[in-house]
Amino acid sequence: QGDKSNFLRTMYNKRLNIYAFPTIDNPQFYTNLDLILEKLHSSKVPAFASGSELRKLLKLLLAKVHLSDWSEFGASLLRLELNNIKLHIDSVIACGQIVKPHATPEELRNIHTGGLVPDTPIAVNDKEVLNYPDSGIFLYPLVGKADPYDDQTLLDTLLAKFAEEFGARQEKTAKKWLELFQAFLFAVCRRRKQRVVEWFKSHFDDFDSSGRMAIEENDLLARLSDLRQMWTVCGQSCAKCLYYCLLKKHHTGSHDCRSGGNHNCEDPCASCLKDRSEEALSLQTSAPVNTCQYE
Repeated sequence: QGDKSNFLRTMYNKRLNIYAFPTIDNPQFYTNLDLILEKLHSSKVPAFASGSELRKLLKLLLAKVHLSDWSEFGASLLRLELNNIKLHIDSVIACGQIVKPHATPEELRNIHTGGLVPDTPIAVNDKEVLNYPDSGIFLYPLVGKADPYDDQTLLDTLLAKFAEEFGARQEKTAKKWLELFQAFLFAVCRRRKQRVVEWFKSHFDDFDSSGRMAIEENDLLARLSDLRQMWTVCGQSCAKCLYYCLLKKHHTGSHDCRSGGNHNCEDPCASCLKDRSEEALSLQTSAPVNTCQYE
């Protein structure tokens, strides 16, 4: 108890106290429990933020004892946290949830406190989009999911929500509508990035900065930056009308405005009827191809 040079105390940076304690079949085992309580109350080590945090540490400690692993505890805990992140990072980035096989998706939580990672409304051009949580919004297909979404299904889901909040495309000039839709997509990606980064960093609240952590964080930020590029819209003219193409930039195949198939504006203006190109006119079938692209 009084040997401060003990190798175990040195290994754990002198944050480990060793007591000679009676065995469990000795009555003094129970009377001496007050000693443990007294030491815990006088300890400068902060209490565990949650029961799950204590459980995680105890499981790791028992595993190390079972394997006779006397390496530094913090290094083992860091490896555990990094492995846990790698196990779930794909689903966390893809849909803002932890998706496990044959289980209900889990909400993102601060690993240190156990509280939910905030899921705040998004602001697009000073307007808040309410009742549209980040959790569960797929921004790219998740490999291994039972019903994976393709890119166009993901786009149409976001497009429907945008139209619900900001109005249909016919109610604004096409250019302004496209700019607003792009701002909406970027806001969705920005909020996902904020929540994922907070979830990631909560794993390391009790660790000092290390090179390994910096590498993992840089890799994560690179993946999250790719989301913005993935959701940058094409913006070229649709192959069947003069609306703007809403598919992802550098997409394959024909340009598509995702207007639902008719490619007809419900509010044609004099400018578009007058200034349509010969190419657009040649694409007409039985109905005029109108667009409110023009100011």
